[in-house]
This record gives sequence, structure tokens and C-alpha cells, in this order.
Amino acid sequence: MPGFQRMHVLKPRDRSQDYLIVSEWDNEASFKAWTRSDAFKKGHRRGFEDLEEAKKRGEAPPMESRFRTYEVLTE
Repeated sequence: MPGFQRMHVLKPRDRSQDYLIVSEWDNEASFKAWTRSDAFKKGHRRGFEDLEEAKKRGEAPPMESRFRTYEVLTE
């Protein structure tokens, strides 16, 4: 995907906590383009399906995604 640099998947030591996925991009426009791409939809299909099924059953979603943008201050 144009603009993608790398990704880190962080597993919490405390199993009650959420995983953290950190991806690095050349710029925000590249990231936003990826979230609208067929590759994004295909790669996240199961998650979208799980969310839809939970909604149909009136249940809380099995997972949550929040996109946040940060600026790197040091490396």
C-alpha cells in the first residue's frame, strides 16, 4: 500500500486489556486512502461481519477500533 512504512501489534500482558496496533505511514493522506481501499475492506471483513452479527443479536460489539493520529517526537 503506498505510504505504508511498518506495523507493530502489541499484546497486553493483562488479558483483560486490548491489543494495540500501531502502523506508521508517510502521511495522513496515505493512511486515509488505505482505510477506503479494497485491501482494507478485505483484510477487515471478518471484523466487520462480527460487528454486524453482534448488532443483529442486540449484543455489545466483540471489539472496538479507534483511529488516532500521532506525531513522532523522537526516534
